[in-house]
Amino acid sequence: MRIRVLLFAQVRMAADQSSLDLELPEGTKVADALRTLEEKLPAISPHLSSCRAAVGVDYAHADQTLVEGDELSLIPPVQGG
Repeated sequence: MRIRVLLFAQVRMAADQSSLDLELPEGTKVADALRTLEEKLPAISPHLSSCRAAVGVDYAHADQTLVEGDELSLIPPVQGG
């Protein structure tokens, strides 16, 4: 199956891209997709532990199963005032 991954803020800068497509086996969970992404883009590794994952418009748990066409977003913490 194919999913799209969206990257934001420092994750986007570390990866030097804003999005990419991942080809994953059926039944892949969010945690598995993040491991695959980390293998593909090792520069983002230091940022992953502080990111939240979302599938579509909803935050996702690590054990959520992904399906064909899902959009997985990696959302780092936001600061500001």
